[in-house]
Formats: sequence, C-alpha cells, structure tokens
Amino acid sequence: MENEVPSIVHKVRFLRTQSFFFSCLFLLTSLLHGANKELIQGIALEAENPLVYDNEKETITASGNALLSGDGIYLSAERIIWDRKTSTVRAEGNIALGVVGYRLLAKSLTLDLQSGAFTAENVKTGLYPWIIEAEQLLASDSNYTIENATFTHENHERFSPGLLIDKAIYETNSTRLQARGIGLTIDGKTIGKFPKLTRKVSGPEPRLELLGGERQPLGWYAGLRMDTINTTSFSSEMEAISYFDRGVFLDPQFSYFKSEDDESYYHNWSATFGGIKDEGDIVRDSRNLQIDQERGYMNIFGISRFQDQWTMALDLNAFSDSEVYRDYDRDGFEQNQWYNNALEVAYEGDDLTISVATKWQANEFQSQAESIPNVLVTYGPKSLWNKWTYETLQLEYAERNVRNSLGEKGNAYSKFDFGYKTASTFGITKGLIYTPSISFRWQTFDIDQADSHTRSFWETGNEVSFTLHADYPTESTVWKTEGLRHVMTFSVGHNHVHPLKESTISNSALIEPYLENPNLGPIELLDYLDSDNLASYEVIRLGWEQELLSLQDGFYERWADLQLYQDAWVDSSSLLIPAPYFYTQARLHPARWLSMDVQAKVNTDTGELFRSAYGLSVLDGFKNEISVHYLAYDQGNDSLQTQFMHILDESKSVSGAIRYDPKLRTFPYWSGLLTIRKPTGWEWSVYLSQRRGTARENDLSWGLGVNLFSF
Repeated sequence: MENEVPSIVHKVRFLRTQSFFFSCLFLLTSLLHGANKELIQGIALEAENPLVYDNEKETITASGNALLSGDGIYLSAERIIWDRKTSTVRAEGNIALGVVGYRLLAKSLTLDLQSGAFTAENVKTGLYPWIIEAEQLLASDSNYTIENATFTHENHERFSPGLLIDKAIYETNSTRLQARGIGLTIDGKTIGKFPKLTRKVSGPEPRLELLGGERQPLGWYAGLRMDTINTTSFSSEMEAISYFDRGVFLDPQFSYFKSEDDESYYHNWSATFGGIKDEGDIVRDSRNLQIDQERGYMNIFGISRFQDQWTMALDLNAFSDSEVYRDYDRDGFEQNQWYNNALEVAYEGDDLTISVATKWQANEFQSQAESIPNVLVTYGPKSLWNKWTYETLQLEYAERNVRNSLGEKGNAYSKFDFGYKTASTFGITKGLIYTPSISFRWQTFDIDQADSHTRSFWETGNEVSFTLHADYPTESTVWKTEGLRHVMTFSVGHNHVHPLKESTISNSALIEPYLENPNLGPIELLDYLDSDNLASYEVIRLGWEQELLSLQDGFYERWADLQLYQDAWVDSSSLLIPAPYFYTQARLHPARWLSMDVQAKVNTDTGELFRSAYGLSVLDGFKNEISVHYLAYDQGNDSLQTQFMHILDESKSVSGAIRYDPKLRTFPYWSGLLTIRKPTGWEWSVYLSQRRGTARENDLSWGLGVNLFSF
C-alpha cells in the first residue's frame, strides 16, 4: 500500500523535530525499523516532489532532484529509494555521491548506509591525477574495484596518453593500484597492451620512456624503459634497448625498502642486472684479452638493521669483462669505477661492538686486496678497574691476500692484533678539561713463504681542551631561527708512540698499509686500523673548532662550522708520520637553498698541497639551481665541475654539467639536457654529452627520450 504525504515545500527531514506530526512519523518508522533506530539519526531525505512511503516494504521514495545527506554522506539523484529494513539506498539518474572525501558521478547506485559499501554503474570519478570512467565500481572495506574503465589525466589534451583497463583494484590504506588487461591509448587509439601493472599511487610518477639515439662505441639504438611494479616497499623497472649493430640489451632493476618509525629494523636493498649477446666488433679488454659475445653485469647492494643492534651489509658484483659496465651503463660508470665484493655482519651494543667482515675479488680483471675473514671486536670505553679511568679493548684477526688482474693469488698473511687503552678525564675548571691516556698494542703477522713478525708499541697521550659558548637571542623568519649558539673549542694534544719490540715487514708483504689520509689523519695508536706499516711516531697537534648552531622548534641544528688543525711538531725520523700537516674544513648550511664547503690539507714542511676542495650550491627559488665543485690532490688530477638547472617555463627546462682540467686546460667531459613536457603526459628529452682524454672515451653521444605518463 502506498500513500503520498503532501507538504507545502514537499520536504520531510528525518530528524528529531518539535513538530508533533513529524515526531509521530519518526516514532512509527523507528518502530518498523526496530533495533536499528540509531542508524537513521542525522540522515535527511528531501526532494522537489512529495515523498512516497511504502509501509509494507518499509521504503521511502524521493523523486525530482532528490537529496540524501548526513553522517558524512551527500547523495543527489533524479530518484532515491530508501529501504529502511536493509538500511540501503538505491539511486537512479544523474547521480552525484560524496562520502568521506570521495566523489563520483553515476547513472545508478546502491549504497549500504551501515557499512558504507556501494556499487555504481556507468561511473565517472577521480583518483589524482586521473579521471576514471568505468562500467562498474564496487567499494568495500577501503578497497575500490573498477571494471572496464578508461583512465585519463585531469588536464588531458589531444595526444595525451590514457589507459584502458579490464579490471583494477585500488587499496586506499596502502594507496596501491593493481590492474590487469591494460591498453595504452593515444588520441583514442590503442597502441599497445600490458598484461598487468602494480604501483603505489602516492609514490613516484609512473614511467614508460621510449629511448633512441647514438652512443659510441655502440652506435644507433632504440628501446624503452618502464616501471613494472611500484608498491609501498618494493619497486622494479625494466630497460630494453636494441642496438642496431650489437643486439638487444636487457636491464631489469629491483629495490626494496622498509623501516619502522622507531628504526628498530631497517631494510634497504637493490639489485641491478644487465645482459646482451653482443654481435658487434668488440675491442679487447683492459688485459688485452678477447671479450666473449655473452656479456653482462650484476650488482646487489643492501643494508639491513635488526633490533637496533644487529646490522648486515652486502655488496655483490659480477662483470663478464672489464668494458661491459663502461659500454652499457655510462651513468653508473660515471659515478663509480671500482668494485669489490664485501659482506659484513655487525653487533653494536652499549659497550661491545663485534664486526665479522669479508671482502674478495669481484672480477679477475681488477687487482684486489682480499680479507677472508676480518674480525674486529671493540669493548669500551668503560670503567673496569676504578671510577677514575676508562678502558678500551680492541681485538682484530684477519686472513689477507692480494690477487692480480688475472685472478692469481699473491702475497698472503694471517694477522692478530691486540690493543688496550686507559684514559681519564679531569675537569680543571669550567670548560677546561685535561685527558691523559696510556695505550698498548701488540701485532703478529704469519706471512706465507716468509718469516713471521711480531711487534709491540706503547703510547702516552695528553690532551688539554677549553670550550666556550654563547647564546644570542636572534630571531629571523627568513632564516627560520629562534636563536643562535656559538661554540668554540681550543685543544692541544701530544701523542708519543714508543717501540717495545720492532719488526719491519718488507714492502712486498704489505697488503693494508696506512696511507696518508686526505682528511684529518689520526694521531692515537688504536686509531690506525690499516696498520701493516705501523711504526713509532710523536706528534704535537693544535686544534681550534667553532660551531654556529640555530635553534629551531626547540632543537639546535648546525648552520656552520670551522675546524683548524696544525701539527706543531712531529718526529721527522718516523716512518709513519714524517711530516707535519695543516688541515682546515669549513661548512656553511644555513638554509636548503645555500650550501658551501671548503677543505684543505698542506704539508707545512714542503708547502705542497696534499688536498684542496671546495663546493658551492645555490638554489634560486624554483627556477634556477647551480653548483660548483673543485677537487685537487697531490697527484695532480685537479678537477673543476659545475652543474646547473634552469626552468624556462611550465613545460620546458634545461640542465647540464661541465668538467674542466685547470692544468691541461681541457674539458674532459660536458653534457646537456633539454626537457619538454608537452602535451600533458609526455616528456621529451634531448641529451648531448662528450668525453675526451682516453682512447676508449673520446666520443660524442646524443640521445632522445620520450617518457609517457610523465604527470
């Protein structure tokens, strides 16, 4: 039985009202609904036409710009049928649904008011930056399932890329999108298909990049690079390039990252593989040996930390020949040319640290010093005998050997190293501290096909330091600081290492000798871990350190620091430290857009510059970024490099790098990149680079990249 309830404004609100009639109507419908009375609290239904009630079916029908609202729900349609018994709503015609920050348009919809789940037909909705049109959308338990859908960008224009998807599932909690039956469309035409795709919507933008160009010595090429999986913790990509004169090069890459907020555990792993059956004219390798056609490389690198105390690190590399990395991964080769295999498992407790490590030859064409294994145990500093002193114990055991560029084993030895240090700290007056110490070290080397060597040393150390600080109530919104603190420390230290039993190892047997550090070198006996050539020495070192700290949100962050150290006197007869050095380092980082670093190390006996380096990075708002870096060592390989980026407009940018050799007055490397983002979803890049100065890198390369779905 149906009956109409006319009203002057044709509106009924299902709320607690002061009207007696509506209170009785509310009571009647509540009794019909029984125990679900609370589910209708705050829900309103209204329409232009009178509402129609069916008491037998317990439904209410609203038509003519019908509107259901309340409890975070806003639903408008031509017709709405509210089933009070099942607490569901059926909407038809010109539907607009907004619920918990989500909005969609549809032709028909069924909504469960109790759970929030719904099913919609002929849907149009959004998932930034996508506009989605689908035949059906199902929503339940924070998941959305879409069938027979099209995905286009919100700023879609002609020739912008889009997707046709048979079925997709979006998980709102993880922001992960899984899709299958995927078609790539351009200007309404399907140009390619993919079986499935998994990616994290809130992560980096997806990439489907078409590549082409010429690269020496490989010649012309064409290919693609695309993201295959992108989830919360795991991602992968595939690069496939066809070199017209060489063959097809495949390069899959994988990465895994996961950590807890309290950093109780942490995992960061990556794996890269590359391979090709090279059918071109292959040059000989660095040993002048023939290179096989089957060429490839592998790199697996990762760090895992467990329970704040255990750490495992792995660096695993394999190369078919000495030239494959240089030929097929120029970007990686530019960053790193030296590889070894290494594995370390370490425990870091409050007082005890244990490291079990090994490193071995990665490739026969690179000579390598191997340690299989290297065990280092450190205990302390901790008071063991009395409250006035702090003791440190250090034990090391290592099996080491060298291998040449043919993989042949050379010199080898077993080493046992024991160190002990006791130190005390005395506060003389405010800021003035005196630290005396005594150390002992004993080493034994069991050298293959040679005599064993045992030697021992003892050390006396004395350091006096004086620290001052001052606070300045300086506030600045530009520099984002609430105050400044200046800390300054003066120090003078004297370390004298005496021989107890000396035994000189021949230079041919040295595998891990101490080489002068390009930074500030150590002066304490136990700090020389690479110590095959350990010998007696004496040093007096003066130090002056300054720090400028900025107070931000109750915490101090370093704005700038300056360190100056001078070896005032050294024992020139020492085989380990025969010359005094001056070392300085200055760093200025007051804001994210300004960074400056300066380092220098000078032999003050000869005046020769052992190291000089400086760097400057400036970010000019949003449009410009430039950095300049200079590095020089005593070997004479000076290098001045600048990198820059300039945004021309909203769709175009240019970037580049130039390296200059001041001594040779040449430019051994330069590169430039022009990027154009037009039309929406496309990124075009033109790349030019040149390397000069070596027989195998005297070439000009260029490339063209086209990245689809670059939003």
